[in-house]
Amino acid sequence: MNVPWWKITLDENEADAARDAVLSGRLSQGQTTVELEARLAKLLDVPHVAMTTSGSVALATALFAAGIKPGDEVIVPTRTYIATAHAVQMVGATVRLVDTLPDTPLMDPAEVEKKITPATKAIMPVHLNGRACDMDALSDIAERHGLIIIEDAAQAMFSKHKGRYLGTFGLLGCFSLGVTKLITSGQGGFIVTADDTMREHLQRFRFHGVSAVRQGSYEHFGFNFRYTDIQASIAMKQLDRLETKIERHNELYQRYEATLGNASRVKLLSVDLSGGEVPLWIEAVCEDMDALKSHLEARGIGHLHMTPNLSESPHMRDEAPFPNGKYFGDKSLTLPSGPDQNPADIDRTLEALREFAHA
Repeated sequence: MNVPWWKITLDENEADAARDAVLSGRLSQGQTTVELEARLAKLLDVPHVAMTTSGSVALATALFAAGIKPGDEVIVPTRTYIATAHAVQMVGATVRLVDTLPDTPLMDPAEVEKKITPATKAIMPVHLNGRACDMDALSDIAERHGLIIIEDAAQAMFSKHKGRYLGTFGLLGCFSLGVTKLITSGQGGFIVTADDTMREHLQRFRFHGVSAVRQGSYEHFGFNFRYTDIQASIAMKQLDRLETKIERHNELYQRYEATLGNASRVKLLSVDLSGGEVPLWIEAVCEDMDALKSHLEARGIGHLHMTPNLSESPHMRDEAPFPNGKYFGDKSLTLPSGPDQNPADIDRTLEALREFAHA
């Protein structure tokens, strides 16, 4: 039997909660969603949370709320899932790509400063796999150039940096509740902010720009990006197991680290567990990627080859060199991950990695 690259399990608790929501008529966005928003706000130590339909929509909604429009430019790292850039394109703005740091696939602040133009309005750092971008440097750049920061923390829910949760450093922070995330409701996402005005914009925008169904007036642009109480009931049960989930992610990373810590042929991409970062996925780099993939496939071990640089996408191609991003795009992959992996499957995976690393 093959080892899946990702495994997360929902059980009777989530099923019963969803069933109760359906039978009690709590179908669309309502009180359960309000309770989930309040719970997330307390856990993340942030004043305001606005649920929405996905992490991608969270990004687009945040851009709309912040006033990003056609003619504006938003700086995005070339190493991210394409949803980050698509959110910018959805509001009609232009994506300006920057390279990553040489030792980690995160936005390079020095490259950010080089790409700023008079049209630049925002920086969108992406905290890939729970790793913290250099928020001190990026915040300094944003302040000096009058830019806003919208954090893509889709892969960094409950990861910390210097005692503070990622996604809470900028004007707005965006998260995902997709199936490959720490907490899932199948689909869904949310936006956090400490700004009261932004909160009002977010609440209106996800509801066609009106403040209420019956009494609202059509004074603002918006769309139907509302979450549902069925999803919220599932997410609430997921949050009941938050500490256990984080522990399992950390323990899984530590098992890989013990196996690959001294290996030269396969190198684990580091995550700062002691600093509070939560490794969502287990990532490694290998110079002989084709050989590693063949080795894992022959043993039925699932993996996910990392996505290409955004600069290679036909609809946003950038001919500028992105050497660091290209390296991570070509040489990195995700190994079996997730809070509910079968220990025996991980044993198989680690043994296969030992064989390859010492071959």
